[in-house]
Amino acid sequence: MVNPYSLKTAQIWWMQFPSQLKLITKIRFFASFGAGGVIYLTSLIFNKIGLSATEIGLGFTLSAIIGTITRFITGNYLNKNKRY
Repeated sequence: MVNPYSLKTAQIWWMQFPSQLKLITKIRFFASFGAGGVIYLTSLIFNKIGLSATEIGLGFTLSAIIGTITRFITGNYLNKNKRY
């Protein structure tokens, strides 16, 4: 059973944020559903144009590695001038 008090607390917590931030959050939430479909269908499309499963997997792997390295580099750059 759902506790009505916890729903009220969640609603109060959500309302503390500015409307622009809430809008961006909702858009990104719904866009993530689309991204999951794109990732699933991308391999089917690449296979149809003649790429092998190994080539598709290698492309996804390289993309993930490059994304991870980029996140570490940008995170390090952004934290460079932070004072704790």
